[in-house]
Amino acid sequence: MTDHPYRISRLRLFNPLLALALSLSASLATAHEKEEALNEGDAQFIQSASQGNEAEVTLGQMAIHKTQSSTVKKFGAQLVQDHSKANEKLLKLAHQYAVTVPTELSPEQQQLKDSLTPLSGAAFDKKYMSAMVDDHKKDIEEFEKTAAQARDSEV
Repeated sequence: MTDHPYRISRLRLFNPLLALALSLSASLATAHEKEEALNEGDAQFIQSASQGNEAEVTLGQMAIHKTQSSTVKKFGAQLVQDHSKANEKLLKLAHQYAVTVPTELSPEQQQLKDSLTPLSGAAFDKKYMSAMVDDHKKDIEEFEKTAAQARDSEV
């Protein structure tokens, strides 16, 4: 019995589709397992840290444009760079665990941005730098707490 050309053609098409389906199935199973493995505290940390990174980037960009101080400008640029990279990693982790991250600033972060908007010069620099010191102290506490309590080592 010889193979019919139509049957061979269907088999050639079927094999790559089967491989793709199996691959997607394995990916979804892995994502589902990770979703189940991530506890609420870990998910909240990812959300909070990502939102914090976005705020640092937004405020750092503001500092770059509003300050006359080269020191504050460099600091703002460094925050933009560091927190952009950190957020890229967090967003990959969030995607891996199917965690939705906020796309807007928190009310507290928005309030800080709004209070900085009308300022310029030394008044801006003082308020901005003070807010960054306070924020980073709070961030360090949150990161240390999560490092000690997180169930997932990637978090």
